[in-house]
Amino acid sequence: MHFYDRKSERTIPEEDIIDALLHPIHTEDRGYNARQQHGYRYIGRKATVNINPEDARITTVWATGLDKLKQYREEDK
Repeated sequence: MHFYDRKSERTIPEEDIIDALLHPIHTEDRGYNARQQHGYRYIGRKATVNINPEDARITTVWATGLDKLKQYREEDK
């Protein structure tokens, strides 16, 4: 599965994924892609997680970039 491959390749700890899903600093409805797959993004302090909201399946994950951390901290002010 794509998610497990990316999680392993990118060495994203499960705790960071769980934190992003339970305590996101920002969420986005990504709409539908070219393959008509719906996506929702949870941006956490350490991980960013995309899920398919129709079946709650995690589709991919990566480390949250410093630019996103700064952007969403600025919005909270």
